[in-house]
Amino acid sequence: MNEDNNWRSSRRFVTKQINYRNPYFQRETPVEKKKRHEKLTASIFILLFAVILYFILFSKYFRISELNVSNANSQNINYVEAITDDYLNMKYALIFPKDNWFLLSPSSLEAYIEREVVNKFSLASVEVDKKFPNKVNVVFKERTAELLIENQNSTYLLDNQGVVISEYYNITETEGDAQDETRLPLIKINDEILVSIGKNSLPAEMVNAIINAGEILPRRLPDIKIDHFSIIPRECEPSEKPAEQISLDNSGLENLNVNSNSEPEPEIECDKFDLNEFSVVTYDGFSIYFTVRDDITYQVNNLYLAVNEKIKTRLDQLNYIDLRFLPKIYYK
Repeated sequence: MNEDNNWRSSRRFVTKQINYRNPYFQRETPVEKKKRHEKLTASIFILLFAVILYFILFSKYFRISELNVSNANSQNINYVEAITDDYLNMKYALIFPKDNWFLLSPSSLEAYIEREVVNKFSLASVEVDKKFPNKVNVVFKERTAELLIENQNSTYLLDNQGVVISEYYNITETEGDAQDETRLPLIKINDEILVSIGKNSLPAEMVNAIINAGEILPRRLPDIKIDHFSIIPRECEPSEKPAEQISLDNSGLENLNVNSNSEPEPEIECDKFDLNEFSVVTYDGFSIYFTVRDDITYQVNNLYLAVNEKIKTRLDQLNYIDLRFLPKIYYK
């Protein structure tokens, strides 16, 4: 008995805790829980952003449905409207619609319109304005015709900067309330002067000088009827001025002298494309030569003095009057 007690007293009882948790469902630590929440939140935001982006880019609500093209005095509104519609029907990268209000670039549309109309007429300006959420206004202004320019092939409208606006069609052959361009001054040129719609064919100084001559000459000398204007090609060889010469000085007509033995003008550097001289061709058949280098009013005033005080020949018997070398005037 005593031994049995000793054995019992010597036994040690050891307990071991058994882990019954599934390793795949372990309890999250606070750090792991925070990361999981962050990933879930990010996924929700990405999905929400994708839905919103899709709605913005492809929803009909933001597609351009109202297009207004305006110009107070133009017959080309329908043409510009059709060009704008073509642009809006295009896509970026074959996916994203250009007629989306957010994706539409006003400057890109303006440049597209300018490129497309260049062969039909010339724009002075075009402005595109977006109105949220689906409206676009296009306001364009055409160059104003000031002259007609005619070569051997056709006739064109020209603005005051020398830019060719469009080809001219006879008013009797067209319909509508178009401006009567037949009243515009006509310039006849040779084929050496290039004519291209939207490009400068003549310098602005030349165009404005011709416009001024067309306005001042009939007022100062109403008996001179202008038929058309002509660009004078430069002569690269000095030539003697025939017939009569009138010399004008600062004192006006008091010291006018007629000299029938005129000497050739000194030779100057010649460039036949240096467009600085033009002529007025009258219905009487004679021409009046002008230069852009001198003020047109000054030249017309000298012409008035010469015609009324010195030139005794009837105007319809003249070949030309040359005002390019003032104070000397040549006539034949």
